[in-house]
Amino acid sequence: MDRITISFTVLVLLFLLMIILPWWAYLQGRYKAPLWREALKRIPLGIALYENNGTEVFANELAKTLISQLPAGMLERARQVQVQGQLHATDVQGTEGGRISLQAWALGMGKLFVLQKTAEENSDQQPARGSDRIFITRVAHDMFSPLNKLGYSLDDAADEKLSPEQRSAMLKKVQKQLEDLKNLVTNVRTLHQIDLGQNFQPRLYKILDVVDETVDELEKPALARQVSVVIEADPDLPPVKIDVPVWRAIFLNLIGNSLKYGRPGGTVRIEVRNKISELSISVADDGPGIPADELPHLFKETFRGTAHRGDGEGSGLGLAIVERGVKQHGGQIYCESEPGRGTTFYMSLPLER
Repeated sequence: MDRITISFTVLVLLFLLMIILPWWAYLQGRYKAPLWREALKRIPLGIALYENNGTEVFANELAKTLISQLPAGMLERARQVQVQGQLHATDVQGTEGGRISLQAWALGMGKLFVLQKTAEENSDQQPARGSDRIFITRVAHDMFSPLNKLGYSLDDAADEKLSPEQRSAMLKKVQKQLEDLKNLVTNVRTLHQIDLGQNFQPRLYKILDVVDETVDELEKPALARQVSVVIEADPDLPPVKIDVPVWRAIFLNLIGNSLKYGRPGGTVRIEVRNKISELSISVADDGPGIPADELPHLFKETFRGTAHRGDGEGSGLGLAIVERGVKQHGGQIYCESEPGRGTTFYMSLPLER
């Protein structure tokens, strides 16, 4: 397992295992500590959780071993992270040889430490380590705000003074924030893998099958906004060589945005046409449109248009994933939009001959 994959695993363990599952189960009255403790004992990472006063809540054997090999004062410095959601990350020479990666997170209720033994660095590893640092920096930046929101909501939900109705409302809020956080983690991972060309596995697949699967996945938000999704395609479209997960991410972002920002009760129209040498794909909505001065910036990482900044949702990574994913397949993408008349994204996807 390489360092980048390990970093993503760290995040999943952090958000899902250490925060959501124990708190959620506890608030529902079904807290079973042995289950998550046993799971964390078995993973190939050192995991330790401490209360803010330094009392150990949990530490698996690998964590205890690696902590004992940290240079003097390193663990104490990592414990100084105070702001909820703040990340302390370092990579140091262990006292018994090899390097140790330490990541510490302030969770409000305590500190989480994730440790792993890494190989000695040589010149061939420099690019990979540099890209790993970029990944961790991107994660820390993009997840700071949603992690804080989730932490505050969990604290509120744990208030014993809440009525059952209030607690239920808070848990629904937590569920929504968890979904947003999961989507953010997925987008960060997908964007990084595209940038590095990781796990790129194109195979012959029917593009309409990806469209249908994505529309089915987005049925709930479509129903919530009473938006009709119309798919129009030429008959007998040939299979195309694609990385299916990447194109699923492309359609999830484009169609998801159209549902979110399109007109309530409106229509999202998806077209797939055979242009002999390529497929022409478009996703259109009848929403408020995008100002002309924002169009050149749409695919820039973290850019969010003025029409969407007030909702406090999203990270600006979605369209960056779309553009880089399309270009990874040798295609092109552009956007046409007019305020008050909707937005259309056009993509080309080369066909193998």
